[in-house]
Amino acid sequence: MARTASPSCQTKRVPSPLPRNPESSSLAFKPYLDNVQKALDNQYLPEFRAVPGKKSGLQYVRLSTEVAGVELVSADSDWVKAK
Repeated sequence: MARTASPSCQTKRVPSPLPRNPESSSLAFKPYLDNVQKALDNQYLPEFRAVPGKKSGLQYVRLSTEVAGVELVSADSDWVKAK
């Protein structure tokens, strides 16, 4: 037996937040992929020396820079093994 949706169960078409390529009906992913590539091209691997405690656990890390206008994105803690 086929079921039909009642008027209260109908879904609305929500416009996509992704930009569309004006030359086709496909989504334009290039702006997002360019943004990801820019982030990947500007990655650095900071090294630091943690002071191990009696127990293993998370130690909070705070990064800073002397360069103006730089956004630092990182985890706020790192796992440190016990002595």
